[in-house]
Amino acid sequence: MTSGCSMGLVLFTTRNRRLLDFREHHQFSISQTNPLPGRIRHGGSVVFSMNRLTDRVKWLAAFWAFAGVASLCGQELSQVQVDETWIYSVGGQVVELYDERIDLEDISAPDAFGSDGPGSTPDFVSDDILRVFGVSTTGGTNLYAVSESLRIRQGETTYIQDLTVTDIPPRKPESLQIIAPSRTIPVGTTNQLRVIAHYADGGTNDVTRQVNWTSYRVSNSRIGIVSADGEIVTTGSGNLLITAGNEGATAVLGLNVTKLADQVVTLFGSVQDANGNPVAGVEIQLFGLEGIDSAITDSDGGYSISIVTEGLAVERIRLNIYAHIDQLNGHDWGGILRGISLPRSGRLEVRPLVIAPLPAVKENLRFTATAFHSLALRDDDSLWGWGMNSSGGLGDGTKTNRAFPTKIGGDTRWTFVAQGSAHHSAAVDRDGVLWTWGDNSFGQLGDGTVESRYVPQPVDGRWRAVATGRWHTLAVREDGTLWAWGRNREGQLGDGSTTSRRTPVQIESGERWRTVAAGDQHSLAIRSDDTLWAWGGNKYGQLGDNTSRERSTPVEIAPSERWLTVAAGPNHSLGLRSDRSLWAWGENSRGQLGNNSRVDRFGPILIEPSERWTAISAGGIYLGEGHSAAVRIDGTLWVWGDNEEGQLGDGTTQRKLTPTNVRADDRWLAVSAGGRRILALRSDGTLWNWGENWDSLLGDGTATLQTIPMIVQSEERWRSVAAGGSHTLAVRADGSLWAWGRNSENQVGDLTQGNRLVPVQPFGTSGRSWQALAAGWRHSAAIDGNGSLWTWGLNYDGQLGNGTTDEVRWPSPVKPEVQWKSITAGYAHTIGLLRDGSLWAWGANETGQVGDGTGRDQPSPVAIRVSDQWDAVAAGGGELGSHSLGLNPEGRVWAWGKNKSGQLVDNTDVDRFEPIAVLPAERFLGFGAGWYKTFLIRDDGLMFYSSWAGLSLVPGGSWRSVAASFDHHLALRVDGSLWAWGRNYEGQLGDGTQEYRFDPVNIGPGTRWLMVSTGEEHSVALRDDGTLWAWGSNEYGQLGVSPWRQVSGGAVWGVPDQ
Repeated sequence: MTSGCSMGLVLFTTRNRRLLDFREHHQFSISQTNPLPGRIRHGGSVVFSMNRLTDRVKWLAAFWAFAGVASLCGQELSQVQVDETWIYSVGGQVVELYDERIDLEDISAPDAFGSDGPGSTPDFVSDDILRVFGVSTTGGTNLYAVSESLRIRQGETTYIQDLTVTDIPPRKPESLQIIAPSRTIPVGTTNQLRVIAHYADGGTNDVTRQVNWTSYRVSNSRIGIVSADGEIVTTGSGNLLITAGNEGATAVLGLNVTKLADQVVTLFGSVQDANGNPVAGVEIQLFGLEGIDSAITDSDGGYSISIVTEGLAVERIRLNIYAHIDQLNGHDWGGILRGISLPRSGRLEVRPLVIAPLPAVKENLRFTATAFHSLALRDDDSLWGWGMNSSGGLGDGTKTNRAFPTKIGGDTRWTFVAQGSAHHSAAVDRDGVLWTWGDNSFGQLGDGTVESRYVPQPVDGRWRAVATGRWHTLAVREDGTLWAWGRNREGQLGDGSTTSRRTPVQIESGERWRTVAAGDQHSLAIRSDDTLWAWGGNKYGQLGDNTSRERSTPVEIAPSERWLTVAAGPNHSLGLRSDRSLWAWGENSRGQLGNNSRVDRFGPILIEPSERWTAISAGGIYLGEGHSAAVRIDGTLWVWGDNEEGQLGDGTTQRKLTPTNVRADDRWLAVSAGGRRILALRSDGTLWNWGENWDSLLGDGTATLQTIPMIVQSEERWRSVAAGGSHTLAVRADGSLWAWGRNSENQVGDLTQGNRLVPVQPFGTSGRSWQALAAGWRHSAAIDGNGSLWTWGLNYDGQLGNGTTDEVRWPSPVKPEVQWKSITAGYAHTIGLLRDGSLWAWGANETGQVGDGTGRDQPSPVAIRVSDQWDAVAAGGGELGSHSLGLNPEGRVWAWGKNKSGQLVDNTDVDRFEPIAVLPAERFLGFGAGWYKTFLIRDDGLMFYSSWAGLSLVPGGSWRSVAASFDHHLALRVDGSLWAWGRNYEGQLGDGTQEYRFDPVNIGPGTRWLMVSTGEEHSVALRDDGTLWAWGSNEYGQLGVSPWRQVSGGAVWGVPDQ
């Protein structure tokens, strides 16, 4: 059974949750859990039934929530008979089925008035409550199907549970009664209403709460609002009508909300800098009440503001206090106190307001998320790109999509990249030269042709600002003149014509300009006097001139205002005024303006009046799409609008009509909103992105949609890696040493004790080349190119080998007079091989794991069996004891230490304090030491593992190496394939599940791997292309990235001009 249906707001059963695109026609199939005895064709009414009264009707339905229309389509039953007819009603009114759709536009909503207040036509709006009823008569028996209560949520997904079929008629009220404590109530109070339903049988029922299918509407939301529980909160004075609706019955109650007596509240406080010094001359503004004068701090930093309450209950109002001063020590300074609660009268002293230099509002960014690809500059000013490249928008000389950041432009050093929504790109280098590349269908590259370019090409002149629209380009030269080129059908070039241009043409030659922004078909620019101008397409009000007329020349927007910066989405615009207030205008079908509505706006409207901002960006691809992002002055990042691909980063795909905070604990410097994703620069210089990810638009090597921020990868090459308990060490191809993850015991070694979510270099290690690594439970070790051994981190048992048990914050030398060859670390002990083949060990020794025969902890290296030569060592174990393994040149294995679980393979459970031979008659290629297991790879490629019952064979063969942890294990075969088995609750096996695996499963089939290492609950591995990958638990940042992603190379995407 299939059905075509137009979709907007979507409602689904919990069993069939399939989301369809907004305003598009789809054919969708409905799965059937039981065989259908007959197939039904819908006529004037819906025809279907159930075999038994206890069966449930399974629904797939959608509401069309555009232009006030709602529709229901696509019904299905698990079992159907053709001899019963069902007729539906909504809101107490019978509805007919036309083309498998119920149109609600012809049905009165269960209210006394519509969304425009008394006198308007009743209609369905967001938050209305309704139910769908079905009735069927067969053989004189009435059957009834009743849905759950449905709350209409425009722009959001609602789920319909199964309909229950019964022979008991649903009880619906004939009338309602609203009861209030009084018909006259004061402003600023909360009162409980009651809604009583009256039935035909004389019975009554309290249906006050929305769970009883009662919805509320008020005539003026500025006077009062009603909660889902029927509480009326009054916020203003005047007459208020409240309507309650329930199952088609309605009631209206009129209230008189009266003012309180005027009172005066005096608010006073002080402003200071971070050092507690008072700051004079600071402007103080209050947000949350209208008509309050500002104040200026005196010489002692103090201020006082009197507030006349005008009959308001001010104790219910929360104020924000904003302090701002221009050009203090060369910077704008500011700060905010939020949530100030006023008394009804009297004086209120607030805590000191601390101000700090505000982040500069940047006209040019060093990164951009366009509709289909991303570009970013690193801190060395090199340019990198990733994503879709079919039109050459990456500029790497190919049309090949790039799954990871790829360097562009060779050794050129760049200053900034253009913000835009196009298949073409632009950037300016250090010399002020503008370069363009990519699609050139309308001459948007400015080179006089319509031929696409796959590497950057220069545009004549020296430039200081540039923006790319869908098919046009805007740029400002160093002399402040404005130029445009490309498509001009809607007048977006601003030269007074609609003729497209293949080379730059000057716009308004007598003016000087500061910055530009380009949407799909419109253009925005700020002159040197900070006035805002717009031109081009204007169907949705995106120009902001309070009309919908196209403009082929610049027209001034809000002439009396001054602007800091501006951003253009496909058909909407954002702007920051000089006071850092945020304004929005244009298309709003997805809530991209952030004003809690979906109505287009043709002139600027203020967004969140009590907040101040420092960075803005507007994104989207096509008509009907759009999202926005902005950074507040406190560094928090806020997003709103379309979220179909998770581009808002809040972990959902639900659109947001007002700004929503992303990663509340993080601080951000800048943001770029792309087609259906966002790219943002965090204050630590790391670059993050999220949202749509087909063709690896996020640069992570996958096509997996990301609904939360993930760090941008860098395609660095690595040559070795080691996983500790909850931290990771690795050496890049250039020999540099990096660490990340848990750092509370200084195991990262960067002089901090904060967990590191991305790779950082341990203190003092830069400039050296490193050759070997070991990561213990909470300590680290590394050997440099000269053979010197360095250790750091936890040292409670002497595992660092420096002769003490003191924790060490950064890499420190161990036995510097010798040269080391290799190193391994257990839970709290360490083993190393010198270049002469001798074996040394130190650290915890309670179960004999050091191997010196004493059982005493050893804080300095001690030689083990001095006469022997060794090729390899391994250290395992956990909190209850550890064991050690050694391999000599003849292929014989020796073991010592903890043996409770048979890990020494000597058919006993006796701990050994000196090495003993393991299966002397056998020869081995390698081994692995886990917490309670030993793995042995025999010279024929078979692998065995120990247990209290003896040795067992690991399925498969041709094994090359193995890494063992607490209870998960990874191994490489000689063909380079990676296999994993064991515990998997944190995804540490990397097979995409959390299922325990008793036998090895292939990880990343077809991929070849060089080495692997396991931590307590995470794994890391090095591919044959030199890329480093991590998966499993990321509680402490030990992956360096999101789960099962390539590890970042530690690149900083800098903003050097802060």
